[in-house]
Amino acid sequence: MGPSLFFGLLIITVSFLPVFTLEAQEGRLFKPLAFTKTFSMAGAAFLSVTLVPVLMMLFIRGRILPEQKNPINRFLIWIYRPAIRGVLKAKIITILLAIGALVASHHPPLASARNLCPA
Repeated sequence: MGPSLFFGLLIITVSFLPVFTLEAQEGRLFKPLAFTKTFSMAGAAFLSVTLVPVLMMLFIRGRILPEQKNPINRFLIWIYRPAIRGVLKAKIITILLAIGALVASHHPPLASARNLCPA
C-alpha cells in the first residue's frame, strides 16, 4: 500500500514541475498554487511511507472478511448490480445522456470565459 501510494503522489508532484518554469505574470499567478500543491503532496508522500503502514498494523487486525461476506460490500454490490444492468440494457440511452451532459457542460465555461478574458 505504501509504495504504490508514494509513487502515485510522486507522479502528481512531478507533473507540477513545469509550472515552476513560468515567468512574469503567469509565474506570479501560478507559482503559489504549485508550491502549495507540491508541499502538500510531499507531506502526503512522507506520511504514506511512514504513518500509513503503522496505522494499518494497528487497526487491521484479525481475520479480514472476504469481499462476498463483508456486509458493507454486499450492500454496495446489491445497489450497484441493478444500476449496471439497467445501463447495459439501455446502451444507446446511456450514451445519449452522456453526450447530452457533455454538450450541456460546454456552455458555462464558454460564457464565463467571455466575461473573464480581457478584450
